[in-house]
Amino acid sequence: MRMLRWILGLTLRDKKRKDNIRRILGVACITDKVWEARLRWFGHVQRREEEDCVRRILEADVRGQQSRGRQRKKWIDVVKYSMEDLRDRPDGRGE
Repeated sequence: MRMLRWILGLTLRDKKRKDNIRRILGVACITDKVWEARLRWFGHVQRREEEDCVRRILEADVRGQQSRGRQRKKWIDVVKYSMEDLRDRPDGRGE
């Protein structure tokens, strides 16, 4: 956002909303871009052969003791959350 404000010649004191700055410059939110890339990569993985190493790793079941504390977030869980979020959005893309 600092770079976008600099491009427009704005400062924080101008109190312009982030959404308005992005809309003026035609720039998407970085989190939306990461979200889009994650789903695109998931599509590539899903189209791979069943015997492919990337596909096997994604579907692997790891055995052993779990470490203490909260479990780390799995990539596939984040993808599932993103797909649910996509279904919930009115235009199917973003806000």
